[in-house]
Amino acid sequence: MTLRRSAAVHEAGHLFGAWYFRQAVGPGGVRITDAGMGRADVPPIASLAEVRRLRLARKDREAKSRVRAEIVTVLLGPMAEYKAGRYRVNWLLEPVGAESTDVAQVRRFLAELYPAEQREGAQWSLQEATKRLLRERAWRAIRAVAAELVKMGKMEGPEVSAIFRSHRVPRVRQRP
Repeated sequence: MTLRRSAAVHEAGHLFGAWYFRQAVGPGGVRITDAGMGRADVPPIASLAEVRRLRLARKDREAKSRVRAEIVTVLLGPMAEYKAGRYRVNWLLEPVGAESTDVAQVRRFLAELYPAEQREGAQWSLQEATKRLLRERAWRAIRAVAAELVKMGKMEGPEVSAIFRSHRVPRVRQRP
């Protein structure tokens, strides 16, 4: 798989997360380069500051729901990339060389929300939830977005949405 294709699949995974959790793609759309770099303008579902605020207000359930959605959206990028390369994902967050920004972000959210002894279980649960989302209909749509990205190098939110709609990709009923 070329670096460009790998970046396209990775970013398409993040875009699927935004679609699934009813998060609009930002005005920057999505872009990839031949060197394998990519950037999807997907506003966060949750921020660490927001999580802290919700927890102080004793709204742990809402905080966890939003953080879980954010983590799954972040994990969809590397997990889509792994699936496209036909790699088996055992323990995505295990350090292997330089840590990606996606992995670092997931680690920060897990540390904020779960005590140390619960993080491994939470991580496994979130990875499994992410794998379940990468099923047939969604996977075909992710590949279609990636193919368009490889061809064009960039896409805007409405173009991405049109592909997910045409593949009848499901979404959550209500945004977390």
